[in-house]
Amino acid sequence: MFRELLDAWRNTDPLKDMYAKLLEMLETGQWMFDRCWEAAKQGKVEAAVKEDVYRRDIEVNRAERAIRRRIVEHLTMQPGVDVATCLVLMSVVKDAERIGDYCKNVLEAAELEAAPLTGCAFYDSCARVYNDVRSLFEKTRRALAESDVTLGHEVIEEERGIVACCDTIVERLAADDLPSRKGVPWALVARHLKRIAAHLGNMASGLVMPLHKLDYYDEKWLPGVEDRGD
Repeated sequence: MFRELLDAWRNTDPLKDMYAKLLEMLETGQWMFDRCWEAAKQGKVEAAVKEDVYRRDIEVNRAERAIRRRIVEHLTMQPGVDVATCLVLMSVVKDAERIGDYCKNVLEAAELEAAPLTGCAFYDSCARVYNDVRSLFEKTRRALAESDVTLGHEVIEEERGIVACCDTIVERLAADDLPSRKGVPWALVARHLKRIAAHLGNMASGLVMPLHKLDYYDEKWLPGVEDRGD
C-alpha cells in the first residue's frame, strides 16, 4: 500500500514483529528456491535435500499462521486500529507462503526426470529465468525492508518480463518434438518459476497500490500519472 503503512509495520508494536517474521518467510522462500533449482539442474533429488526443503516449508506455513493469529489478536484488542495495515499484511503474507509451495513444485518436477535437466535444449532459457527470479527475491526483500516504493515498481515491471519469458518457453515446448519425459518437467518448471515471480510481484504491489488493488498493477498508479480514479 502506501509508504506510511509500510513504515508502520516496522515501527509499531506488535506490527514490527509480524513484519520481521514476514521478511524471514521471504528469506526462507529464497533458500528453498535455490535448493530446488539446484536439484532440478542436477536431475537428482537427494532425500536429505527434499526433507530439508519440506521442513522449511512447514516453518513458513507456521509463520503464516502465527502472523494471522497475531493480526486477529491485535485487531481484537484494538478494534479499528491499524486495520488497513493488517489487511495488507494478511494479503502479502499469503503470497510469501505460496512461494514455498511453488518451490516444492519445482522439486517435484525435477523428480519426473532422472537425468540432469542441463542436458535439455531449454535449459539455458530456464536458467536465465531462474537468475532473474533470484534477483527479484533480493529486490522484493529490499523494497519491503526499506519501504522503497520506486524499487517496488521495478519489481513489478521485472515480474511482468519474467512472466512473458515463461509463457514463451511453454509455447516453444508445446511446439517442440521433445519426448514427454523431458518436455513435461521443463514445462512445469517454467510454470512454477512464473508463479513464484508473480507472487513476488504481488508482494511488491503492497508498496505501490491502494488496498483494493493489491495483487493488481494499474498503470494509472505509475509515478507521474495524475489520473488515479477507481
